[in-house]
Amino acid sequence: MSKATVLAEGLYFGEGPRWHGDRLWYSDFYDRKVKSMDASGASRTELEIDDQPSGLGWLPDGRMLVVAMHSRQLLRVDADG
Repeated sequence: MSKATVLAEGLYFGEGPRWHGDRLWYSDFYDRKVKSMDASGASRTELEIDDQPSGLGWLPDGRMLVVAMHSRQLLRVDADG
């Protein structure tokens, strides 16, 4: 039987892990954040929204897409600048 290894702890409601750009990205639904971690497990907050983030995706040009659950919207995240 396979053995599971804990990669992150203290999540409120983590979901939808996706590998992108050498990082594992996921939504922390009740924390209202999109987070990512590198291969060593170091985590960072990538985005915070005034909603509950769910599904994640990326456009061909690299911009991130995030589903906002309460407002029932698909958000496109444009780079700062």
